Amino acid sequence: MPAVARAPGIGKVFTLFRRPGVTVGMLAGSLLFMGQFSLFPYVRPFLETITAVHGATISLILLVIGAAGFIGRVLQRAFYQTLILIPLLMAMIALTLIAFGGRTAAVVALLDLWGMAGTSAPVGWWA
Repeated sequence: MPAVARAPGIGKVFTLFRRPGVTVGMLAGSLLFMGQFSLFPYVRPFLETITAVHGATISLILLVIGAAGFIGRVLQRAFYQTLILIPLLMAMIALTLIAFGGRTAAVVALLDLWGMAGTSAPVGWWA
């Protein structure tokens, strides 16, 4: 019976950071998630104070964001270019929300785009 191979030590994991693609990918993925999830806590207060929608309308808008994730298929073409464009698109959407925050239809459309892009982003980075 052959001897069982010894598993490399935990320190070997950190040798992956010597590869430039790994370091850049980890940094880019971290920045994307920090940016993406920094907006989420403020969606409801934004909708209540700036857009002036309340109650069931907020629930409907949040449902639209979630449903847009099922519709969005932005990673099917040009995978790496899409991973670069998603954070740029999300930043533009966040800035545009500031400019058009008082217009409900514009906010719903922008948050719909946010849902499409934002749901694809984690899937892409995990791939």
